Amino acid sequence: MFRSKSIFRFSQWRYLLFGSFQSISLLNHHLFWRTFQSGLTNLLTVYQEKNILMKKTKNKGEKGAVLEKVLVISEEERMFDFIESSLGSEILTEKWNIEYNEPEENSFQFIFSACQYHCVFTDCLRKFLFLLKKSETPFAIIRPILLEKARESGEGFLLSFFKQYELSTSQKDIIKRIKRSKHYGCSPNWGIHPSNTLFKIVNIQKTIVENPASRFNFVQFAELVNLNYSWCSMRFKELTGKTLEQFLMQIKFCYSLWEIISTDKRIKLIARDAGYKDPLSFAKRFKFIFGMSPSLIRRGFDSILHNLKSRSQI
Repeated sequence: MFRSKSIFRFSQWRYLLFGSFQSISLLNHHLFWRTFQSGLTNLLTVYQEKNILMKKTKNKGEKGAVLEKVLVISEEERMFDFIESSLGSEILTEKWNIEYNEPEENSFQFIFSACQYHCVFTDCLRKFLFLLKKSETPFAIIRPILLEKARESGEGFLLSFFKQYELSTSQKDIIKRIKRSKHYGCSPNWGIHPSNTLFKIVNIQKTIVENPASRFNFVQFAELVNLNYSWCSMRFKELTGKTLEQFLMQIKFCYSLWEIISTDKRIKLIARDAGYKDPLSFAKRFKFIFGMSPSLIRRGFDSILHNLKSRSQI
């Protein structure tokens, strides 16, 4: 069963690069690796050429005032509506669905990429590649508050920052508006009292989501909301449908995928930051979630980026 899941992920990956599922039955490991190499090289080469062109265009113009504009990468209207409502009419909000062509606009003050906790490798990778291409623009991952059942109260979203940025005044204002909005979990305007159990469980989610690189132990979460750990863990599962450990690991592995793609940090250290002392256990769990091992993804990116750097020096 696990093997069939991996093949399905490989098929998705090939479809992402070439838009076709033809001859998947002939896709042995060697052929897949060649497909991975050539396809991703083409993709990154296009990104590199576009980025150079955008930088030249940017340096020539933009002497006037910069229009405040943000981009929301989302397949669902709800996440877009949350951001648009939080920012108000003073800031223009645009939406991009990854199933369609990328937006040509390059003057966004901020990019918000939605995550629905599905962990589909091809979707995550396409969003991350786009964010890498837009490396000069600050971005955040926007995640819905995780609740098992639809509720009149408690809906909203949270933000994860995978990089540290020196934000401009207008960018700081964007984040301030969002974190004060009635949609942002545990904000002063969220509408649920801090003594409410739901508030406390969402506060745990908020702590995890806003600090993806931090190391936690489960006792810390119970102390954060002043609850007994066993009762806290039980209520978390009842309200969210996931155990506290499952939720923590999902956020951690999302951040791990970003680090594997965007940094040269050793996978052993990435595994340790995710809470795994044994890199093999980390790799096994990572492959179960994303369908590809972290070392395979890293080797592909290292080789391709090295070739791209060599070309640029010629």
